[in-house]
Amino acid sequence: MGLLLITKIKTKFYNKFMKNKYDDPPAFDEIEKLTIEEVRNARTRFDEADENSVDLAIYELMAAEERLSLLIQERKKKQ
Repeated sequence: MGLLLITKIKTKFYNKFMKNKYDDPPAFDEIEKLTIEEVRNARTRFDEADENSVDLAIYELMAAEERLSLLIQERKKKQ
């Protein structure tokens, strides 16, 4: 299950950020960098959220942090 999730995340990032820029999907390290950046962006949106959008910002931050956690767990398994 973990590998399938990592593959889906890798494909999502490839389609979102790098489609038509490279022939191959990004390396695992690049996915980690993009995921860390996603967490930073979600934290910024949370910090700047008004009372009407704070719940959405919380969910986005939690989801981004969970994706990063899964990547870290996958990296630990490979070592």
